[in-house]
Amino acid sequence: MHIPFSNRKEILDCADCYMKLRSYEGDTNREADARIASTIGAARQQGYMTHDDLRATARWKIPPRYLSRVTSRIDENSHSPDEVAEISRVSFDATTERLRVGALLALSGVKWPMASAILHYAFPNEYPIVDERVLRTTDWQYKSPESFNFNRWIDFTESCKYECERFDVEMRDLDRALWTYDKEGGNR
Repeated sequence: MHIPFSNRKEILDCADCYMKLRSYEGDTNREADARIASTIGAARQQGYMTHDDLRATARWKIPPRYLSRVTSRIDENSHSPDEVAEISRVSFDATTERLRVGALLALSGVKWPMASAILHYAFPNEYPIVDERVLRTTDWQYKSPESFNFNRWIDFTESCKYECERFDVEMRDLDRALWTYDKEGGNR
């Protein structure tokens, strides 16, 4: 993995720029991040997500042009009200990485980007968010989340953890900086 930052301050400065940008929901990323962190954090604390939590995650993660398609898929999970709760409980309680992410991928409408966002907020500092912007910034060998599989996800996760340790930053700050770097065309 290659990241375009040479020190901790560059990462934190770029992450700070992210917070001022507008979210998909129209408010600032600072507000949107706080809201989704609270939603998923509360779900993790209670041990499971609800269908509404899953929809909130989609609103946070998915660009508006794709949102209706994704939410219609997410709504396929609502035929059994306990399905989202049961599957997310399995994920949150899992002791293996394959089951933790694999359970979430079993939900309709959840692919690698959304599963990784859920894990990112449910387990702070443990998981990066799989995102096209982040993948482009890191010059990751697999440019698209669609090309991810479990082994690629683990490699990406471990690489991001390494960079967090190397620069002494939190996973969320690294993620924000990498996303913003691509969003702003490599300029901060």
